[in-house]
Amino acid sequence: MNIDDPHEVNWAIATRADLSKDVLLIEKIWGFVMDPSRKDRTQPVTKLGIDTTTDPLEKERFIKADVRGYDQVDLQGYLGTL
Repeated sequence: MNIDDPHEVNWAIATRADLSKDVLLIEKIWGFVMDPSRKDRTQPVTKLGIDTTTDPLEKERFIKADVRGYDQVDLQGYLGTL
């Protein structure tokens, strides 16, 4: 996964994270000095982490489908009139 690609990051969150268990709040840490969530430069902030790692034994469950040519499918001809 390319962590610099927002589409891949969103895909990983949507398919791998159980938000009832995989969300981490890290309190009282010093973030970036220009972080707009900081009230002032003398107070630490809370940051959010989302664990999207997978068990290596279950990696087959998380393979992305490679659908090529989907934009060339004539859905009207395939589905007919609904």
